[in-house]
Amino acid sequence: MGRAMKTKVLSIKKIEQFDSAKNHLDGLQVVVLLGDSQKNFTFTGRKTKIGNRELTIFSEDENFAKTFQFNDNIGIEITNLVKKVAQGEDLNFPIPVSDFSTPEQALTKQKSFESEYNDILAIPGLLERIKQNQATPKTDYTNWRNIQSDE
Repeated sequence: MGRAMKTKVLSIKKIEQFDSAKNHLDGLQVVVLLGDSQKNFTFTGRKTKIGNRELTIFSEDENFAKTFQFNDNIGIEITNLVKKVAQGEDLNFPIPVSDFSTPEQALTKQKSFESEYNDILAIPGLLERIKQNQATPKTDYTNWRNIQSDE
């Protein structure tokens, strides 16, 4: 099994993009160093209005999704950096992110999490307590902020 590769975001730059109907889109070009290999990805932003708020929803290119399918933690870290740049925050590049694992390494990590998850599920009565909690009406709960100490 190979070693995990150091991963860095080298740059995130705004670019001009247009959709098939010639509508202007917000775009960001992301340059990532995976070990010794430089990769370029494009994020596209579309503005949408929800209620009285305008939001920009970014989607990554297909290559980004394929590259980080077994390393979704890195994908999330990079997406969070993209959001910061889109919001006008100045970042100091390069920015190291989590190490990139091979699919085999990622699956091994996942199996250890599954093992821990199964250990938690093996706690006697846990699922029943969770189901009981979910069935309890919210009105029967006391907000923890309203509970006062006897001290």
